[in-house]
Amino acid sequence: RVGVVRESGKSVMGWFDGCLEYCYIFIVSRRYRTIVLGGVVGIFAMLGCGNTVLDQVVVEDVWVRENIAPQKMTAAYLVLRNNGAATALVSAKTNVAQVTELHVVTAQENVMRMRKVERIPIPAGGAATLQPGGNHLMLIGLRRDLVLGEKIDVMLGFENGQTVAVSCVVKTIKN
Repeated sequence: RVGVVRESGKSVMGWFDGCLEYCYIFIVSRRYRTIVLGGVVGIFAMLGCGNTVLDQVVVEDVWVRENIAPQKMTAAYLVLRNNGAATALVSAKTNVAQVTELHVVTAQENVMRMRKVERIPIPAGGAATLQPGGNHLMLIGLRRDLVLGEKIDVMLGFENGQTVAVSCVVKTIKN
């Protein structure tokens, strides 16, 4: 048996060692081997069914607009599909920009206005679309020019605690 021993000589993990020994005997016995293996295979099969089952928010159609030098900012666009209770996008971060902000676009007196917000709501069972001319992620203070076709990593954070890493393809607005 392997365990952590105190100065007194008693194993700190004695009960745990006993549990491991019992589990080993249980799994090795022929009678239960099929049941245990079937259960393990079933668990792995469920985990491999795709992110829709495990994740509340699924991110699709991710891309970032190519910047034109000497411009040091650009925007990223995506669709957020919510498979659960209402939540919100609350953060975004990428290594290619000094700051990444959430922006909404509103019309006021026939003028489109862009402003930073703390959250972009995603309704229960619904979606939030970040698109050109509308809501978007603003990448400010680009550390370098972005190259058409390259992929940049962005980490998204949601109000429900979920985080999602996405890879954004750099495209021209003409596409």
